[in-house]
Formats: sequence, structure tokens, C-alpha cells
Amino acid sequence: MDITESVISVTDVDVKIGTAEILHKISASAGQGMFVGIIGPNGSGKSTLIHCMSRTLNPTTGNILIVGEEIEKYSRKELAKMLCVVPQESMRTFDFSVDDIVMMGRYPYQKLLRPPEPHDREACQKAMALTGISHLSGRSISTLSGGEWQRVLIARALAQETPLLLLDEPISQLDINHQIEILSVLQSLTRQGSTVICVIHDLNLASQYCDEIIMLDQGTVYAVGTPHKVMTQENIRVVFGLDVLIKTHPTTGKLYLLPIYHRRPIKNGGRKVHLICGGGSGTEIMFALHAAECDVRTGILSMNDADYSTSIQLGIPCIAEPPFSPITDVSRSLLEESIGTADLVVFTSMPFEQENVDNLRIVSECCNKPILLVTDCFSKNIENCMAGEAAAIVNRMISDGRAAMVTSIEALDQCLGKEYSS
Repeated sequence: MDITESVISVTDVDVKIGTAEILHKISASAGQGMFVGIIGPNGSGKSTLIHCMSRTLNPTTGNILIVGEEIEKYSRKELAKMLCVVPQESMRTFDFSVDDIVMMGRYPYQKLLRPPEPHDREACQKAMALTGISHLSGRSISTLSGGEWQRVLIARALAQETPLLLLDEPISQLDINHQIEILSVLQSLTRQGSTVICVIHDLNLASQYCDEIIMLDQGTVYAVGTPHKVMTQENIRVVFGLDVLIKTHPTTGKLYLLPIYHRRPIKNGGRKVHLICGGGSGTEIMFALHAAECDVRTGILSMNDADYSTSIQLGIPCIAEPPFSPITDVSRSLLEESIGTADLVVFTSMPFEQENVDNLRIVSECCNKPILLVTDCFSKNIENCMAGEAAAIVNRMISDGRAAMVTSIEALDQCLGKEYSS
């Protein structure tokens, strides 16, 4: 983005405190109407960058421009008309009322020793309504919870009516409902032309609300761009040390991240498991088996199935067919081979279309290994979990003693962690 188009521009900013280099060569910018999220692990420099942008901390080297003007050239009152700040922490030293704190946001516009004007009160009332704290009017701040106090600070910032809002973890103490409310308010402000720069720890919320993401790592900009560009599996793994699945939300089209939890490997180790699933019914099980370091294979799946996507992202070998296609002889042979080399076959209670019934039929015909049915249905009556030919096949395998039902991932883990007698 061209600096002349930026509401704020940071160029080659370094911050050193003693011998410690907190920020190194940080460059970033945000244009009008942008919602920019700053993410990164603890100690990566997120709060320090906000301090520099708000001039509460002077960088060792580098430049910061506010609407093309060097930040140092603004007087305190002029700067307060350009940007507002919601800090990560703020002391409640004096016994002010909620209204007094919010009115402090009108300081840049008030004359010395003059009472607030009607438009000042209107701005405060609007800010309190937007943040859902109108009912706290008249309350002492010493009586507020941490979340209520956080919303009061956000209301004070909104009452300041600046084109640039800087927020350092503004939702960290809020419940999920108020997190969504506050982020939605900030997003609505960007649509009216304001620019928001916000430190957010919740990566899914950052992806949902932010137009651009600045990812910091060890005091440097590791990646910058849209959430789709920045929030990749590799970037998350390198910066946060976390393995994740990244999917697209079916309603919003936004990315969302699912951590891959690594558990203690199963006692016997090296178990070979073939999983038959579909329609997303196998995703949680794949996580569990993958975390337990099982040798997992899956299929036959359609290439547009949610479980197929999960298997690809986890690196689990999958036998797959194009959507709406019958199972081919090649896939059948691959399934028979995989079942033949498996120690255990696991299948889920899922919508059994013709292709999935074919999977069951192949298992029933050629599998002589232990079979587990994982289902959320707590009834031992298989008809409550599936119907038609699928139920008949499963009932036959259960009555023959070849299959057993488990009702949770925990039960499955227990079965995989000990010898299974068929």
C-alpha cells in the first residue's frame, strides 16, 4: 500500500530496551476502512508495536506516519483527535464513575474548565450503547468485573471519535457473546471509514473479522496480508509451534483453524487401522488416531467429502473416487488390500448412500480382522444408528462376533490401547 494512502504507516521500526531487541525492522501500514489484526505468540512484540503506534513508546529507530505526517509532529491533543488506544491493562486507581471514564474520551475536544457540551454527552451515550454498558451508567468503576471494565475502556475509546483505533487484546477478558459484539462494532466502524488495528489472540476471530493480518514472530514481521495468505499450516506451525487443520467455513467463507492435538502414543504402538467413514463423521476419529500415532488409512471416500479433506490435511492415505461415481474395481482392490494388512477396521455411523453400502459390503465379505463401530448412538440397537441394508450388514457382523460397538472416542482409544480379542 502506498504510504500516501495510509492512515498509519510504520517503516523499519526497531525497539531496544537495554541490550534486548524487542522489535526489529518492523514495516506495516493500514489504509482507511481497514480492520488489521496483529497476531503472534507471547513475547513476539505485539503490545510493543501498539505502544509505538500510539506514541506511548518511542522506537529506537524508524518512522511512524499518521496520515502522512510524522507522529512526533502532532501535539498531544492533536494526536488524541487522530487515534485512540485501548490498552491491555489499565489500573482503576481512583473511584470514578463509569460515565466519568467514558467522558474522558472527549478530552481532546473540550475546553479547559468548561463543562461537557451536549454533543459530548451524545457521543458518550452512543459509545456506551454500542459496547452494551448503558446499564452501568452511574456505577463506580470499583464495582465492575474485569469484562465490564474492559468494555468501559472500549466505550471511552469509541467516544473519542478518531479515524484510527488501536486496541491491545480488547476482548481478552470478555465472554464469547461480548467478544462477538465488540468485534462486530469495530467492524461496523471500518465500514464507516475508520481504521482499526487490533491485537487478537483468537486466530479464528482474527480470520473472521480482519481484512489483513500482521503476524509477528520474535520481534519481526513473519507474514502480512489477507487471512488466507497469512494463516497457512506452515506459518502457524513455525510461529506458534502448533499443527492445525485449516478449513473454510461453509456459511461465512472465512478460514477457521482446528488444532491437531498430540496425545501419548497408544501402548502397543504401530497399530494399523483402516477407517471407513463419510460426511464428516470420521474427522474426530482421524484426529484421535493420528494423535495416537496409529498407522491410519481411510476410504473409499468421495473427493468432495469433508472426511476426504481431513485425511489430506492430516496426511492420511485415502482411497478416493470422484463425486457421484460408483466404486471402481481398482478402488475395491485397494480397499481389500488395506483391510487385509490392517490390525483393526473402524467404521462410523454415517449416511449410507449406495457407495457407502458398497464399503460395508466389501468389509463384510473380505474382512477377518476385528471391526469397531464408533457411534454417538448409545443404544445397542443398530437400527437406531443406521437403516436398511447397512443395518442388516452391521447386525450380521455383530451377531457373528466380528464387530463390536463403541460409543465414544475414549472407548475407541481404550480398545486401541490394549489387545482386542475377536
